[in-house]
Amino acid sequence: MVNRSRLNWSLVVHAVFVLLMTFRLSVAIYVFAGIRPPRFLQRLRLPPATNWEFGWLIGSLVTCGVGLFGVRRRRPNLVRLYIALSVVAGVLPVIYAALFNVKDDLVSYWTTHHTRLVFHGIPVVLLWSMFLVAALQLHGYSIYFAYGLLKAWRVRAAVVGQPKTPLS
Repeated sequence: MVNRSRLNWSLVVHAVFVLLMTFRLSVAIYVFAGIRPPRFLQRLRLPPATNWEFGWLIGSLVTCGVGLFGVRRRRPNLVRLYIALSVVAGVLPVIYAALFNVKDDLVSYWTTHHTRLVFHGIPVVLLWSMFLVAALQLHGYSIYFAYGLLKAWRVRAAVVGQPKTPLS
C-alpha cells in the first residue's frame, strides 16, 4: 500500500511537471498549429522551445497515463511498461538535454557569468538545469516506487496463491 501511494504521488507530481512544460511550450504549440498566441503569452517572451522539451513532454504524457492506469487497475504488466517507458521517454531525453543542449551553456555561464538567453533576469540555462535535475529525480523515484510495487504484488500473489495447509 505504501509503494502504491508513493507511486501515485510521484505520478501526480509528474502531471504537474507536464502541465508546467505544456505552459512553457504553449507559444510554440500555438505557432505550430497556425494560431496566434494570446497576448499574455506573447508578453512573457518565453525562450524558444527545443526538441528535447517536446520529446520529454510527449513521452511523459504517455508514460504518466500508462502508469496511472496500471496502478489504478493493479496491472503488473502495465507497471512494467511504465518502468520501461519512464526510462526511454523520460530519463533518456533528460540525459540527452543535459549532455547535448545544456552542458556547454552551463559551463560557459559558470566560467564567464554571461549567457545568451535570459528570462526576466534569470539565465535560462539555470532554469533548464534545475528542471533537468528535478525531472531526473522524479523519474528515478518513480521507477524505484514502481519496482517496489511490483515486488510487493509478486510477494502477495505468491502468498495468496499458496494452498492452505491443515495448520493454517
